[in-house]
Amino acid sequence: YQLNSSTFLEGTYGFIRNQLAGGASIGATGTGGILVNDTSNRLASLPGFPLLYPNAGVVDPRYYAFGVLQDLNPVWFDGQRINLPPAFGWGSRIQGTAGVGALPGPPNQVFPGFLNINRTQDVAVSLTKVWAAHTIKGGFYNNHSFKAQNTGAGGVPNLGFQGYVNFGNDTNNALDTGFGFANAATGVFTQYLQQSKLIEGSMIYNNTEFYVQDNWRVNSRLTLDYGVRFTRQQPQYDQFLQMSNFFPGQWSLAAAPLLYLAGCNNGATVCSGNARNAVDPRTGQILTAPGAANTAAAIGTVVPNSGNLNNGIRQAGDGIADTSYVWPRLVVGPRFGVAYDLTGSQTFVLRAGGGLFYDRPDGNTVFSIPGNPPISTSQDLRNGQLQTLGSGLSTAGVPALIDFQYNAQVPSSWQWQGGVQMALPWAMALDVAYVGNHGFNRLRSFQGGTNGSVDLNAVDFGAAYLPQNQDPTLGPSSVPGASAYTSNLLRPFRGLSNINEQQTRFWDEYHSIQMSLNRRFQNGLAFGTNYTLGLSLKGNTGLLLRLQHAPDGTISIRDDQAAYEKLNENLALQRHVIKSYAVWDLPNAPAHFGLLGRYLLNDWQVSGVLTAGSANQPLAPQVNNQTNGRYDLTYTYQNNGQNVNLTGSPDYSGPDGRAARIVYVGDPGSGCSSNQYAQFNTAAVTGPQYRSVGLESGRFILGGCPDHTVDLAIARNIRLGGNRNLQFRLDIFNAFNTVVINDRERNVIYRSPTDLTIVNSQYLPDGSLDPARLTPRTAGFGGATGAQPMRNLQLQIRVGF
Repeated sequence: YQLNSSTFLEGTYGFIRNQLAGGASIGATGTGGILVNDTSNRLASLPGFPLLYPNAGVVDPRYYAFGVLQDLNPVWFDGQRINLPPAFGWGSRIQGTAGVGALPGPPNQVFPGFLNINRTQDVAVSLTKVWAAHTIKGGFYNNHSFKAQNTGAGGVPNLGFQGYVNFGNDTNNALDTGFGFANAATGVFTQYLQQSKLIEGSMIYNNTEFYVQDNWRVNSRLTLDYGVRFTRQQPQYDQFLQMSNFFPGQWSLAAAPLLYLAGCNNGATVCSGNARNAVDPRTGQILTAPGAANTAAAIGTVVPNSGNLNNGIRQAGDGIADTSYVWPRLVVGPRFGVAYDLTGSQTFVLRAGGGLFYDRPDGNTVFSIPGNPPISTSQDLRNGQLQTLGSGLSTAGVPALIDFQYNAQVPSSWQWQGGVQMALPWAMALDVAYVGNHGFNRLRSFQGGTNGSVDLNAVDFGAAYLPQNQDPTLGPSSVPGASAYTSNLLRPFRGLSNINEQQTRFWDEYHSIQMSLNRRFQNGLAFGTNYTLGLSLKGNTGLLLRLQHAPDGTISIRDDQAAYEKLNENLALQRHVIKSYAVWDLPNAPAHFGLLGRYLLNDWQVSGVLTAGSANQPLAPQVNNQTNGRYDLTYTYQNNGQNVNLTGSPDYSGPDGRAARIVYVGDPGSGCSSNQYAQFNTAAVTGPQYRSVGLESGRFILGGCPDHTVDLAIARNIRLGGNRNLQFRLDIFNAFNTVVINDRERNVIYRSPTDLTIVNSQYLPDGSLDPARLTPRTAGFGGATGAQPMRNLQLQIRVGF
């Protein structure tokens, strides 16, 4: 609305809503939707399977999911509860190093990872005033978000109301048969994990901003832009107050519940099978259950009525904020920019700008918090048998928590740039700029999850080696950590499992030179190129916070944290990035070619795009925390090489699942080679040894192969009179059939830390290629497993009118 000739009022309102179902709530793969097959009904397919929480599938009528399930009425929903079977894991001998649910393991039948509704409402109002050489603008903006979604995203891996049973082989499991299917047949599990009930967060927030800015044309050569933005970034929270937080200072060792230890019912010190049972640490009495051959599955679970199950935990609104965490109510972001015309003819312009910006964390950082105690709990049983659970053994869970640092900061970044713009002959323009960014108060990762959180209750390095932490029923072992108690008996905050907290203590910094050269479309030709030279990308985002604990629960950071961060300061910098294009309208045929010649030769256009750069993007950037082609080598031990054996802690693993790092004993090369069977020097690495503290090597040491791909398009336009035309267009992707290897086998498999024989070698002992590993699908360590798509063509016919 124009108030007068120099004053303008603008306002907008927007409303967006979508409803989605997808992903897998448990495991790396899933259907991504609502199952309709009859076997997905647990009551039909596995009616006698012992659940830790038989009523976990009951759906709260307040939930969005309840209405959806009422409408769809799937076979596994009886109108009140979901009756899906648990998800299953099968171990490395069946699934290799792949995640839960990956082939060739049997598919899991799971609830969608997200069954949700997303609704946003946006209001923006601004007032603009033109006053002499100033254009002043002030405004208000509010974004209101509502999202109802079941917990799981960003939460503890494989934790869900259905339950997750890992039958995988594990040499640290005294009951292990050595093969996942055999373990399932005998009821032996390595882990049984289940949440006590289905929880759906009803998440809301308001993002409110006020701003004022001025564009001041000081004179014909100098222009200034400056302003300030005031941001009220409300934490995203559950309106049903289902969230909670953990406060280490409020946790009390005296109030902590006791956990069952291991003992022998035959009077021996070392025992196995049905002789090994849970024992009450207060009395030394063996736990028995009617009909159960043993109670080993209860080892490491809570002794009933022995302490406060919510020790150190406060529910939202109970003495803490309704949002369950807080950060500054108002933050201020100044902005400034300047442009100066050196010549006065706009042929050489200097420009610079900078400002302070604020980021809203991804919703997955909080979506699983509503599953915490006291709203919900969970059980994480280790190394037991299903038969004992189905015979009357009842256990009390040691719950895991997801929370957000209570007194957090708003993630922020200073961003700046400065450069020149030049007008060149032949309708060209050159732009050269230095661009930088310093992020602070950052989260460990953008989307949270256990790979983006800080585990406040991680088992300290070396704890599994200590004499007081050895399970006497397992007997001494030559393998470090193999005789240690189960993980929950080693945790500092007794009575709780992992406490994965999002913390705003991380930073990163980027520096680059960015250039562009463009020619406007003139005389039938246009072209342009953009080039970025990455100078530096460093920070501690993605790194672990390595903690140590005192007996009273006091937390401190290990002395080697600084050395660890220095070793891993380099992030996934892509050194060179080039994107170029050209469009050429071919000249029309001269008159002497005749009507037919001009008809055939006129109105053709050829265009192309060059994509080039160092360390191109791999096929699977999420694997091993790879981004922009930088990657690391990893290892797997078939036996006696779990994290607890190598570091004395089952925790502190990176995105690749390893706590100890691979050891470099030579130069691995660049990470890319013309030899598809040797992308790097495999002899340059070896496996880590026992008593590691994870400082063997840094991250992003190797880089993928450079990209240099050309795409072409040839088009012919035929005029049909008036506004009508017919176009024939041929697109040729990867026109020159360029081979760019973009993935390789990065994981070396050893037999054990004491037997470093490579199981997946690409070459035989005599140096010849292994004939069983000649294809990407079967490649051994160092071999290429993927490449970008080869040349493909697309023909289009378009009619315009």
